[in-house]
Amino acid sequence: MGKTEEQLKEGFNPAKTYGLAFLEHYIALAVLANLFVYLHIETIGGALHTAFWTWLGFTLATNFITGLFEDKKFGLLLIDEVYHFVVFLVGAIIISIW
Repeated sequence: MGKTEEQLKEGFNPAKTYGLAFLEHYIALAVLANLFVYLHIETIGGALHTAFWTWLGFTLATNFITGLFEDKKFGLLLIDEVYHFVVFLVGAIIISIW
């Protein structure tokens, strides 16, 4: 990111950052759960399939465009996208089992 460790720690509030991240993931997975209901997804395979295409079309596409305009290094963008991909897949499995 081109920042020192001190710059990254400056003004960092873990409770706020992780709390808001949790809330945002909750919202994304609640929308995914509603999509499963709407599409009558009832299997883990169907859930993973839908989660993949949802991630690809909405998360990867929008974050990639943002990363291009921010001139984000590809490695950092890849780390972010793999993280979101794992969240979608794990969330899809949990939702489909639930």
